[in-house]
Amino acid sequence: RRVREAVVSTQSTGAVAAADDPTLYLYDIEGDSIVQRQTVSLSASCEEIFYSPDGAYLAGASKGRSPLLLDVNLHYKPVIHCWSSSASLKTCSFSPDSRMVAYAGIDNNILVGCVEKPMDSPIKIIRAHPLGTINRVRWSDEGTIVSTGSDCQVRQFTVTC
Repeated sequence: RRVREAVVSTQSTGAVAAADDPTLYLYDIEGDSIVQRQTVSLSASCEEIFYSPDGAYLAGASKGRSPLLLDVNLHYKPVIHCWSSSASLKTCSFSPDSRMVAYAGIDNNILVGCVEKPMDSPIKIIRAHPLGTINRVRWSDEGTIVSTGSDCQVRQFTVTC
């Protein structure tokens, strides 16, 4: 298998790798060694994974159109089940205060969810990049998303939970 993405938590000794297969590989960093401790099976592989700044959650942009949000403190248990995108997701990112998570992909839309209300419908920014795929979403502050797309545009959106 080929590792597609890997992240290290800034709040713990954990690390996660996403491979081409629909599995997340969870590791503990112990001194100079890395020990695999668990795997999490997914319905599709992830393009990008991110720990929340507070280390409580892991988000993943899934090729299977369903945003991934896992609770780290509950052994990476899925938190959301009802959100979906109309196409594969490519990117995800947490707000600096860890309260919101944004996902985007090839359908030109951005989904923003409130981590504290995972069963609520996400905020949808429809056709955020109408001329192309959204390649990255990041946050410039607690309520502002910045996105880039294959349309060579950088766009900014303000959202609140």
